[in-house]
Amino acid sequence: MYAQEKLVADLDGDKIADTVFLDVNSSRIVCKLSSSGFKIIKSGELDLIGDQNSITKTKSGFELSVSFMRAGHACQFRYDATTKKIQLIGMSEYAFGNAANDGSGKGSVNLLTNMYIGEWNAYDEKKQKLVKLPIIKQKMVLGKIYLEKFESKAVEDFAVRSSVLYEEQKSLFVK
Repeated sequence: MYAQEKLVADLDGDKIADTVFLDVNSSRIVCKLSSSGFKIIKSGELDLIGDQNSITKTKSGFELSVSFMRAGHACQFRYDATTKKIQLIGMSEYAFGNAANDGSGKGSVNLLTNMYIGEWNAYDEKKQKLVKLPIIKQKMVLGKIYLEKFESKAVEDFAVRSSVLYEEQKSLFVK
């Protein structure tokens, strides 16, 4: 059973179509590259919820999107010709926050440059309004992650680090 139709596109640059899909039975991304003889490559286990998950084509590879009720995240992958593997190159998250939208915003990390950018909002009790925090731009090193080692822990690590940066920024600008 698949969460969607298979994505069929040339991911490894050899002009032969490759295949990527979500296997909802095993909660894994499954990829078959022509350059490796269509050998099955599977991610580690992922936290996937219902039908709110998708794999879509991007300019240089594909993206896994997972949406929840008031938040979600996306993970971008592309083929690394040097290692001949599918590499996680970026992650992003968004949140609508609580009922007052405290904690709403978005953040992303480019794993090729190790740069994090966060645009978050916080509710200021004294002002009784939602305030936009200054943009966070900071180094965030998560290391190289290839598809066969990718699992929910990578997303959780990113979310925790992003949350710490948000809380630090909030403590500086909302008293």
